[in-house]
Amino acid sequence: MKRFRTITLGCRVNQYETAYVREALLVSGWEETPPGGHAGADLVLINTCSVTAESDAKCRKAVSAAAEQSPNAEIVVMGCYAAAAPDLLASYPRVSEILTDKRQLADFIRRRGWQVPRGVRTFGERHRAYIKIQDGCRVGCSYCIIPKVRPYLSSRTEEDIIGEVAELARLGYREIVLSGIHLGHYGLDLIAAGRKNAPQRLADLPSLPFCARWSDGFPSRGSGSGVSKRLRFPTNSPVWRSNSPTGSVPISIFRCRAATTRFSGG
Repeated sequence: MKRFRTITLGCRVNQYETAYVREALLVSGWEETPPGGHAGADLVLINTCSVTAESDAKCRKAVSAAAEQSPNAEIVVMGCYAAAAPDLLASYPRVSEILTDKRQLADFIRRRGWQVPRGVRTFGERHRAYIKIQDGCRVGCSYCIIPKVRPYLSSRTEEDIIGEVAELARLGYREIVLSGIHLGHYGLDLIAAGRKNAPQRLADLPSLPFCARWSDGFPSRGSGSGVSKRLRFPTNSPVWRSNSPTGSVPISIFRCRAATTRFSGG
């Protein structure tokens, strides 16, 4: 049986994307290397970050270390630093492929002959689950490289989000974090495609398998299943507002790499 290991640097979105590829490998018959078993890996997947110069240095160090620790492994590098410096990373020993665009993930998995997962079912030993619901940023802050390495806006449909939330809740996760590069951009691409109510429907998240509650004191809504959980939207720097049974609810941006919306065990 072939073995793999993963290395993740950076935000919750990266953590989800690594878990997504890990899920594909596990359902396709691969085995994850045990702690300390790096030398036996046939594949090393490194998900990189490029939010600071220090992050870039850590990524280069991780790629170099992986080649030394897993001398017989193929190394695949993905993530923001892979998009920022693909030629440099391709020159490192054992690196066989650079994924510069996260939209390539499903195609990468298919091309490798692995099974494309419908979502992520396990996050290792973590008690908190992550769901990536949005990708891309177009704000263009002068100090931030992210709009250059993740410029394409992509939002998951409400049906996909709710389905994955329900499955993770069924598997026992009591805290689920909805993550994105810029949650304030959620739905813009769906609106452009004709789904004009997408942001409002995300705000209301109908048919949740547990209670939802706004973090700023709005009443709860949704159907409980015996476990109380809270739906939290960030409330700083709102970029648009949605209609809800309680009035106008701000859906906001975080000026950081991974704004998050949480379902926290109450």
